[in-house]
Amino acid sequence: MKASCPPSTKLLHRTTFLATMLTGLVALVLVGLTSASLTQPNATEAKGIDAGGKVPMVFVARDQATWEKVKAAFGAPKMLPIGIKKGGDPGLLDGTDFQKEMIVAVLWGEMNFSRGDEKCWIEEVALLKDEVVVDCRATLWGGAVDASFRAWPYHVKVVPRSPLPVRFKQTTVWTARPDHTEKDKTVGTIKDGDWKQEIPPKK
Repeated sequence: MKASCPPSTKLLHRTTFLATMLTGLVALVLVGLTSASLTQPNATEAKGIDAGGKVPMVFVARDQATWEKVKAAFGAPKMLPIGIKKGGDPGLLDGTDFQKEMIVAVLWGEMNFSRGDEKCWIEEVALLKDEVVVDCRATLWGGAVDASFRAWPYHVKVVPRSPLPVRFKQTTVWTARPDHTEKDKTVGTIKDGDWKQEIPPKK
């Protein structure tokens, strides 16, 4: 005749088994989350209208030390009117692999925005035979306004590393004055060894 276990012993065994299973499931979930975070790609761009100073600038960072100087040029985020979305944090690009990549950045300086469709951005970056071309765009109002607010547009992008000169060109569309549109105007060129340049004021 087989000896039977007391009910309390059976309950203890069952509880221990369930606890072991639960611990194993939690461990698997944690491992999965950790793996996902480790394989998540780094950010490749940041943009907004709340960083920089009065002077428009272009930048190229080919190493971490230069990238730190570029970030310093952004300064603290500026105050925007209630309801205006804050920009992306350039610090999200800190994981850039400067052995294979570099960062191009444009700070358009202090502007007056008056309409919701005003914006400045980098459309694309093209690697050509003799240079890298950063295609910048700006859509601005340029007409009479009842009210406006200060904005500091910026756009930063991670691109493949190149020792070639980096030329920044810009197409500016004035919504209220389409006949004043400027297309593909060169606003700065940064050679290898340099990292910043002011955008000359509009004449």
